[in-house]
Amino acid sequence: MILLFIFGLYIFLYENLGVMKIPVFLYAFTIGAMLYVALGTGQKWIMIGAILFVLSDSILAINLFHHRSTLGGMSIMLTYVLAQYCLTEGILIADKSHKV
Repeated sequence: MILLFIFGLYIFLYENLGVMKIPVFLYAFTIGAMLYVALGTGQKWIMIGAILFVLSDSILAINLFHHRSTLGGMSIMLTYVLAQYCLTEGILIADKSHKV
């Protein structure tokens, strides 16, 4: 499912990537791997944070390479800040229980 989403977004953006095709592919692979690992932790805050992080980067990529949205900046920052909060909360909880 993760690969399908990441690959689908890459194909959707492909025509507009120009010289950024390889860097975007590598970054997409990296955040896809991060999401896969995060979902495997079983820690709800880390899983939610990783999903929000991928969502934030997806909105950013669409905003940069497909079409600009007037709500793009706010959507990107909202999902990014929530992702960082959830990831931090998850790591702190896991650290207390030594499950990281």
